[in-house]
Amino acid sequence: MMMPKPSLFAEEERGNRRSKLGDPLIDASLVQAPVQRNKREEADTVKEGTVPIAWKAHKRAQKDVDAKWTKKHGKSHFGYKLHASIDKRHKLARKVIISNAAVSDSVVFENLLDPNNTSRDVYAD
Repeated sequence: MMMPKPSLFAEEERGNRRSKLGDPLIDASLVQAPVQRNKREEADTVKEGTVPIAWKAHKRAQKDVDAKWTKKHGKSHFGYKLHASIDKRHKLARKVIISNAAVSDSVVFENLLDPNNTSRDVYAD
């Protein structure tokens, strides 16, 4: 019986389990989302975590109620933040977490660390 060839990624992952993990590089990038043009009452309702009753299905589909505002270097940004842990030695993304832009990097920092990594060094921005 002929066994199917494992994918290249599966082979790479198996090889990385045998070798020592590299130092983790932790960083985050902002991902822009279209700015919402909501009325004040609508914005307040969205901040409470609900969707305004007046929004019909087609309008709800076009509104991004999960994206949030943040400031970076004095400039406002609306959208999401992609937090990533990259293995320095193997150049592979080990973990990726996507949050709204208002979430601080320190909130997800420990979730990005691999408990199996014995490296004492962690590089973070």
